Amino acid sequence: MRELNAHLRLFYTGIRGTASDIAETNVSGITHRNHPLRIMKDLVDESIVILNGTHDLVGFGELLHEAWQVKRSLSACVSNSDVDQLYDSAISAGAVGAKLAGAGGGGFLLLFVPPSANRKFANA
Repeated sequence: MRELNAHLRLFYTGIRGTASDIAETNVSGITHRNHPLRIMKDLVDESIVILNGTHDLVGFGELLHEAWQVKRSLSACVSNSDVDQLYDSAISAGAVGAKLAGAGGGGFLLLFVPPSANRKFANA
């Protein structure tokens, strides 16, 4: 847990949204989203293996990034240009992956930043 926490940074995006609006777009036509949802479930299973084992935690960050890409494919409402810019800036500054949490389309950005990238990340 300590090692995982050493890799996590939580930032408020300043962006407010309504999660129910985004959930509504995800539910409509859900039968056409079986493949991305299956991928997301597999990513969860892989994450559990990494977090419960002796694997390099950077793999967990990489799975967060992959999950973000898949989640964005579910609905255009999952992200917006402001969130995309924050995400891209974080990746450029050394983050490996991230998860948007909280209010739909905004809220908080939980970033996975390896401790080796802390200085670069803090300077950015």
